[in-house]
Amino acid sequence: MRVSTSYEFWSYRRDIEAAQGRLFDAQRQVSTGKRFDRAEEDPYASRVVIRGNSLKEWIAQTDRNIRTAKDYLGTTEGALTETLDGLRRAYTIAVRGANASATANERASLAQEIGTIQARLVELANSRAAGGQYVFAGHESQKRPFQAIDGLTFSGDTLAVFVEADPGNLSQVNLTGAPSFFLSVYDRLTQLKNHLGSNDPTTIGSEDLPAMDSAIQQALGLQAENGYRLQDLQRLQDRHAVRTDDLTAMVSDAEDVDVAEAVTQLRLAESTYQATLQSVAAATRMRLMDFLR
Repeated sequence: MRVSTSYEFWSYRRDIEAAQGRLFDAQRQVSTGKRFDRAEEDPYASRVVIRGNSLKEWIAQTDRNIRTAKDYLGTTEGALTETLDGLRRAYTIAVRGANASATANERASLAQEIGTIQARLVELANSRAAGGQYVFAGHESQKRPFQAIDGLTFSGDTLAVFVEADPGNLSQVNLTGAPSFFLSVYDRLTQLKNHLGSNDPTTIGSEDLPAMDSAIQQALGLQAENGYRLQDLQRLQDRHAVRTDDLTAMVSDAEDVDVAEAVTQLRLAESTYQATLQSVAAATRMRLMDFLR
């Protein structure tokens, strides 16, 4: 069977294009570090990559929620810690006020200090997280919840505030018992201040000292509850980090090339391409000489 010149031409062209295509693919893999550009090149691996990246983004979103929640709880922790310091100072003042050796002037001075502690308590009860939320206001988090006018009043709510800290699971970030705690403590401090001002050591010893001790225990309970929630969020965040690492490795296995192997394949593709060009060049020269003869 006679082979036409056009057939040979297209055969040579096909060989060159095939070698060139393999060279380009090898170059792309080395330059990008990826095994494929389009999903149709490896449907299974592309599904793994899409699913893995989707899960990573979901986890990243919950981690952003956790950071917000940790800021919320961290603000709460700071407020409770300073509140405890104020209550311990108030307890010390009550001890001094109940002492029979204290003078009326000294108790009056201590009463003024209790007023300062109360003013700071109101500020702490109105603590705001980095996002501007009042952490003790419940769902009314954009409105200042406590006002000290003829006593302390509360205008927020005691509903639980949740964030999605784990895919499909909600974590509470506020202390629903905090508003009643601040209202109660403020009233107890008012009573202590009044008893100091009226120079009444007996009532201070029998009523105010136990009241301050009870307030301290309540604050410790709230602090423990808040601390547990912070620890729980940290455990979730640590677990997310491990899961993200696993997903990153899975995606990498599916789409990334082995660099050493890719370089080897590139060199092989270059050699094949050059050999193809030389082979075609030699064959066409031979046909030309045959024609001249």
